This record gives sequence, C-alpha cells and structure tokens, in this order.
Amino acid sequence: MEEYGIDSTAYSVRRKKDALIEMSASYAT
Repeated sequence: MEEYGIDSTAYSVRRKKDALIEMSASYAT
C-alpha cells in the first residue's frame, strides 16, 4: 500500500505538470 501511495503521488504530480503545460499551451494560442 505504501508503494501505491508513492506511485499515486508521483502520478498526481505528473498530472499537475501536464495540466500546467496544457494551460500554458492554450494561453499561447
């Protein structure tokens, strides 16, 4: 379970980064 928690944290961080990239991309257009 602990490993899953670490994985989900890294996953959510990656999701946040992707969302930020998407937002800046939409602002750039």
